[in-house]
Amino acid sequence: MTDDELLALIARHEAAALGSPIAAGATVGNASGSGGKDLTTLELDRFNSLEMYFARPLGNEVENSSTVVMPELRDTVEWIVPQLMRIFVAARTPCVFDPENEQDLEQAQLETEGVRHVFMVQNDGFTITEEFIRDALLLRNGYIKTYWDDTVKTVDESYTGLTEEELTELVGDDESDVQVLRQREYQAPNPVPQPQGTPPIPPLTLFDVRIRRPTRKGRVVVECLPPEETRVSPHSSVNLERCPYFCHETTKRRTDLLQEGFEREVVEQLTPGRPRWLNLDALARDVVTDQLTTERPEGDRSMDEIEVRDVTIRVDYDDDGVAELRQVLVAGGKILSNEEIDEIPICACVPKLMPHRHTGLSMYDELADIQVIKSQLMRESLNSLRLANAGRVAADWRNVNMTDLLTVRAGGVVRTNGNPA
Repeated sequence: MTDDELLALIARHEAAALGSPIAAGATVGNASGSGGKDLTTLELDRFNSLEMYFARPLGNEVENSSTVVMPELRDTVEWIVPQLMRIFVAARTPCVFDPENEQDLEQAQLETEGVRHVFMVQNDGFTITEEFIRDALLLRNGYIKTYWDDTVKTVDESYTGLTEEELTELVGDDESDVQVLRQREYQAPNPVPQPQGTPPIPPLTLFDVRIRRPTRKGRVVVECLPPEETRVSPHSSVNLERCPYFCHETTKRRTDLLQEGFEREVVEQLTPGRPRWLNLDALARDVVTDQLTTERPEGDRSMDEIEVRDVTIRVDYDDDGVAELRQVLVAGGKILSNEEIDEIPICACVPKLMPHRHTGLSMYDELADIQVIKSQLMRESLNSLRLANAGRVAADWRNVNMTDLLTVRAGGVVRTNGNPA
């Protein structure tokens, strides 16, 4: 299978995937023009869920009336999350390996401690678990991705007073990856004392250098994926073990792709991704207006954001009649890597399971109508209280002292000309 054929197959999977912006769904605005965008039902539900969680306006507000919104969804989620966190994180052990026999007891304990260290120490297991739970409660599905990160990171180091031998040992030969950024050579007196009558020792040649050393420290990375960045085949259940297609669509900077080991010539040819404001779910997460900016700093290509799709797909790539599980990294419409893997590196959960379906029910599905009803009842109560405390009065200005009438004071006297009734 060629790269073009594989990209075409991925495009067909994406067109039918849950959460895909190009899947058939409800249409908002003019999708063919600049004033609108096709939205799937799942995307709309997630957007409305986040809007209700932040207790934003419901859209049925009346001018000069109360616009309060009761945060029923947020209160329920904030009550559930601590209970679940106490279950999964209180022991600080994400899983326990049971020994198969007495001889396996020590090995099982080592494996349990090893997984605990990777998840809770090397990765922020507490935050990952909380994000995982919140995503599921609010947006129907939560996703955690696990992968091996061997990104090359550069470290700048400065050294002073090095001898020629020390400098050679530090920098290495011509094939070394160490890069000398700055070097200064100077003479210094030899510190070794000499007996009287002997010729003086020549001064030492010393070096001050600044080097750049690439470091590669591989480790297991566990991260919680935003549900709006995922594309899942509708033929999947909650357990993704036999999922035919899963895609994590995100953005990475050019410098990140270079540090991951991709060729610079290939990375430089990649085109930047779509603007972020096209994703309504991502916008709904923004709490302050400073997060709503769409401007992109220009002038530094290394910081350009490239649209990257990490695709896990079952495909008969080698034409042997049996579909194998492959992980394909697509950036800017080009395949950067393509390899066969043993299992899908994604786990998913739902708060309320719908049998034989990937998406389930969220707290938004359970509480949306209750939040609307409670908000309306509270608005009517506040409006009624406002009218009771500040009712309108008809007065004959020729027979009443208007200054007394307009001065609101408990037990105040309003002077009138004639019968006050």
